[in-house]
Amino acid sequence: MNENSVSPESKREEYKVLHVWPPQKCLLCDRLTVIAHIDPVFLPDFQPKCALHGLARCPFLDETVEEREAELESVRRFVLWMHADTGRVPLVSRIADVKAIPGYEEPDVEDDEEEIGWATRYEAPDGVRLDSYVVSDYDRFFLYENGALLHQRQIEQVV
Repeated sequence: MNENSVSPESKREEYKVLHVWPPQKCLLCDRLTVIAHIDPVFLPDFQPKCALHGLARCPFLDETVEEREAELESVRRFVLWMHADTGRVPLVSRIADVKAIPGYEEPDVEDDEEEIGWATRYEAPDGVRLDSYVVSDYDRFFLYENGALLHQRQIEQVV
């Protein structure tokens, strides 16, 4: 390179969500997961995340379409996990005010992190639809259905 040449603009590294094998231990709990986040802001940047702790949130204001879709997909993954990994979640939409969620419970701990939320629609395998809400404090998700916070995930029935 000579003194008159200009180096190309430095492109930021994208936040990515990968499917990995074999399953890895979640960064925040003992669950095994096949999902890992590559987050260039943190070290280590390879972060296995289970469905409960797996918010895929890009730290940059200029997030890409792929990064935005990864966020919505992480919400879908959580809702399905809460419903014993059955059914589907065809609708996820960001909401502006989590305090407007029916049954919303303020966190017990004072936290500097602002919560974010989504309206979702879950469809059970039998076709029954359920509107629900998901809230995240960035460390974990919370699911609200029928005006109440769900504290346990559904367990698959053994036939």
